[in-house]
Amino acid sequence: MTKQREISPIDESYSALLSGVAQLLAQARRFPLPWSHYVRLLSVKNCEARAFYEREALSGGWSVRQLDRQISSQFYERSELSVGVRNQWQERLIPWGLWAF
Repeated sequence: MTKQREISPIDESYSALLSGVAQLLAQARRFPLPWSHYVRLLSVKNCEARAFYEREALSGGWSVRQLDRQISSQFYERSELSVGVRNQWQERLIPWGLWAF
């Protein structure tokens, strides 16, 4: 008959600590930006715009002040507008065999 090892209170607390650290790491992977960025992003009503700003802040390493400036200057809307203008030009130029972009 094998003797089972008794679990001490220290083992249990260490196990709980590791479990808590694992949960924190999982949360950190889900929310890679600082909480102040998410507070600012909550004010953006458009879900697509909010996702755009989150992606750009993460990839560009924006501070919360830079994020605020980009949201205030409607960077998402301007970007979408410039893509729309580019697509319109491409639609006009492709039938003529021209390619400007």
